Amino acid sequence: MRTLLFFLFLSAPVVFSTSGCSSIPGKKNTDSGKENDLGSRTLTYDDLIHGDYQHYITKYHLNPDYVLFLDFSVHSGRKRLFLLDLKRHRILRRMMVSHGINSGDGEGHAVSFSNEPGSHQSSLGYAIVSRRDHSNWGTHVKYWLKGLSPTNSNMTRRLVVLHSYEMVPDEETWPDPIIPSEGCVMISTKDMTFLDRFIRELDNKKVLLHTTDRGH
Repeated sequence: MRTLLFFLFLSAPVVFSTSGCSSIPGKKNTDSGKENDLGSRTLTYDDLIHGDYQHYITKYHLNPDYVLFLDFSVHSGRKRLFLLDLKRHRILRRMMVSHGINSGDGEGHAVSFSNEPGSHQSSLGYAIVSRRDHSNWGTHVKYWLKGLSPTNSNMTRRLVVLHSYEMVPDEETWPDPIIPSEGCVMISTKDMTFLDRFIRELDNKKVLLHTTDRGH
């Protein structure tokens, strides 16, 4: 990927590009006394089902059985991307995921969001996980995201995609944050390997993604 701009962020090199998201080193949170964002309770399927999924699934002819739910109210050091099985009412997989560098507070919390090109922030709303394509990062697979909400309608124009990167961990790192992205939905290579195989095996490969910053 051709690099256009280098600058210093939190004493670590940062790389921005025009052909999609790359990775950006995150800041360590040394405040081990901070309370666990999720408390002592693990999120359940019932905690996550609150969107108007059927409306979007029917309107856009999406896969009726599975939804990806991304909860940016959860610390980045926690698993906050969930593959939901609507038919069996269960969580099939929990995944680590980065937020955009300009969405974060430097301690792992996503606090601001944008639909503007060049913002390097994450977007909220409903989107379609659509066309599979080549990526320069991680497993070299990415999925284009088509925003359906006013808050994420520029995802394609912004080159905001679902892709993987080697520095995104498989397991939780809380209270330390994980590496941010340039606004893309960036997951670990292990999770992308699973998710890519899962989507390719579906008859209807268009899956709904719901991204929110709701509180618990």
